[in-house]
Amino acid sequence: MTNALNKHAEVALEGEPYQPVFVNTLRFFEQVSQSLATQTPPFWNDQRPMLFLNMIRAGQKHEQHPGFSVAHHVGFKLPRLEQHWEPLQAILGPYTFVYCLRPFPSHWLSVCNRWPGHSIAEMAALYLQSIRAAQAMQASDRVNLVAFGLEPMSKSPRDHLTDVGQAIGLSAPADWARRVNAAKKANATEKFNDAPRLELNEAERDFLNRHPNILRAYDDFWGGVPIA
Repeated sequence: MTNALNKHAEVALEGEPYQPVFVNTLRFFEQVSQSLATQTPPFWNDQRPMLFLNMIRAGQKHEQHPGFSVAHHVGFKLPRLEQHWEPLQAILGPYTFVYCLRPFPSHWLSVCNRWPGHSIAEMAALYLQSIRAAQAMQASDRVNLVAFGLEPMSKSPRDHLTDVGQAIGLSAPADWARRVNAAKKANATEKFNDAPRLELNEAERDFLNRHPNILRAYDDFWGGVPIA
């Protein structure tokens, strides 16, 4: 999705920063805000969002986007960024968060094919945490949560990309969606695993049978059902 959005002339999204860069930058802004709590100079509120984004940009893993300084929509991506949505809102003010959600079995197979060593119980807990955070953003009037499902997007990419573009506020979203090569995958599992697993094993199916709430969570999110 980051690559697709960067095809639009109004967008400049950076890649992933190194995790310590993000964590330390977030901590720095929280500490400065606390120290200025009783007397905040106007320049801090005015300059804080772009200062934060430029610090994140400086610490990313790949080449910086050349249009960042002039684009209307700027930002970055980072796995599990939704867990930090509240401190990000305190720094950035109102912002848009693009959120991708998959059914848990697909999510789990993608994770274990690329990063073996994680347990299904660990990933299930993080999956539910992620959906809870997304629902909290939906309930906030300070975050524009733009959510999409990867599987529906894959089946009808232009329609779903157009919907995403409209929700973000891009100009001519349908024209942009037509220019995106939806068949090109940026993070295909095959790039990291020559023989990826495509199905759950017996132990994984047993785990999910014992925890049906994990399987329900995907539909519950789209149906507006709070995740316990």
